[in-house]
Amino acid sequence: MQFGKRVLGLVILFAVYTVIAQCCFGQTFSSSIAGVVTDPSGSVVQGAKIHLRNMATNDVRDVTTTAQGTYKFDNLLPGTYEIRAEAAGFKSYVQSNMILRASTAASINVPLTLGATDQSVQVTAEAVLLDTETATNLVTMDSHLIEALPNSYRNPLNFVFALAGTTEGQAGLTTRSGSFDQNGSMFGLNGGRTGNEQVLIDGAPSTAVDWGGLFVAPITDSVQEQQVIQNVYDPQYERSGAGVVTLITKNGSNSFHGGVYDYMRNSALDANSWSNGHFGGEKGLFHRNQFGAFLSGPISRSHHLYFYAAYEGLRQPETDSIVTTVPTAAERSGDFSQTLNPDGSLQVIYDPFSTHPDGNGGFTRDPFPGNIIPSNLLNSTGTQLANLYPLPNHPNEGGGPNEHNNYFAQAPGRTDNDKFDWRIDWDQSSKNRVFARMSDRVRQNFIPPCFFCNGADTGSNNEERLT
Repeated sequence: MQFGKRVLGLVILFAVYTVIAQCCFGQTFSSSIAGVVTDPSGSVVQGAKIHLRNMATNDVRDVTTTAQGTYKFDNLLPGTYEIRAEAAGFKSYVQSNMILRASTAASINVPLTLGATDQSVQVTAEAVLLDTETATNLVTMDSHLIEALPNSYRNPLNFVFALAGTTEGQAGLTTRSGSFDQNGSMFGLNGGRTGNEQVLIDGAPSTAVDWGGLFVAPITDSVQEQQVIQNVYDPQYERSGAGVVTLITKNGSNSFHGGVYDYMRNSALDANSWSNGHFGGEKGLFHRNQFGAFLSGPISRSHHLYFYAAYEGLRQPETDSIVTTVPTAAERSGDFSQTLNPDGSLQVIYDPFSTHPDGNGGFTRDPFPGNIIPSNLLNSTGTQLANLYPLPNHPNEGGGPNEHNNYFAQAPGRTDNDKFDWRIDWDQSSKNRVFARMSDRVRQNFIPPCFFCNGADTGSNNEERLT
């Protein structure tokens, strides 16, 4: 019992901290349901008792209609709800399977019919409640759609590309083709600059202030809803020059739910790439295993305390290839007599020490005889740098007179990622609800391939290979 109280105390502490952080820095993502209760003549019914139940957690809210017959429930989590209305002299009205999205202000008007309260009118058809109160224009994708759509590297932000008006980030910061969470927000919405949109996770801003990179993307299975606001949105959304993307994470319920998975891609099932085949390279290794597990359920049903937890790992050894241009053996010794321009003309090398007046008020230089730099003028450092590159191993690519794309190589690389999400919800009362959530990337390692393995590689960090 004492242990249980300590656990509950820690949960409350985390929850209070989260609430304070949300109040100071976040935007709300909770929803509301409001409406009017009327009798068969259309007159309002005062004092009717309205009960709203979360069908997953059995959390119940109770209100009484005002003198104008109105009622309202605020601070509601996204989920599936049931509403029940009771008043003396009228049949009970029950409408269930109402799907409430995040940031939705829905209206449910209740028409009561004459009869005994032990009789009821049941409406059970599933319905998505519409936002009828705010000016926000958004597109919502629920968990079923998120789980069903194909998704490279399982980054939930990839789904924004399913919408018209979304553009890919610049080269090197692509969203869909990589496993780096920092690049997950590198897209533009409706003409906005890349990285200028605001990404919210459970109402909290989740991108860097300076360059717009995403801190950490939640696991796809942890996302209950994703909303994309492309143009018109409420003033509560600040710091956005290109739309707003909101991710709502899952919370636990009265029942335990869980699963395990492994998304696999294996080069044994792939054909060789065109580039490898063209240059005579073998089919490279590519094994992608993106695996994980999730579990949710109650911590204490009586205290309305629930949890959700998930883990995901990525293991991807692969073989990459490169096609580039390296100096020929003659060029390394200073002989540029066979170095030609694309049109077949000689790439003339001029002697910097031969500068002299050209007779027209300017200066000119003389070319080296035979387009060959004397050995005594070759810089030793430059020669050593040129020799870092291997000799050409492939015929001149393209058939032109100049040596272009004359080197082809393959080398191994590897990506290892680990991340987790957890969330604890506490429905303390009909007026107070708190939650604590954390998403973290505990490992994001990328070992790039080195094709020269001596410092000549560009665009990659080879320290791990060289040490």
